[in-house]
Amino acid sequence: MLLTSGRLSTDSKGIIETAYASEYASRGPTSALKLVQQLITTTPEFNSNSIAYKTGEKRVSATPAPAPYKAIVVLALNGG
Repeated sequence: MLLTSGRLSTDSKGIIETAYASEYASRGPTSALKLVQQLITTTPEFNSNSIAYKTGEKRVSATPAPAPYKAIVVLALNGG
């Protein structure tokens, strides 16, 4: 609730709960908690200003850039 400001959808919540139960049974509570934290950061509700709605439609791809495109994505998941 705190990480998504109460916006976590029931679909995302169900996926995370299933993954938690599976990880808890196989590796224990510490590993399961870490997995849940990582999964929450990948949800659309985590880093957005409004509620994310799933439409079921395919995303329209943007027109390709004229030159090759490179990006660096850095995720720091080592703690608070």
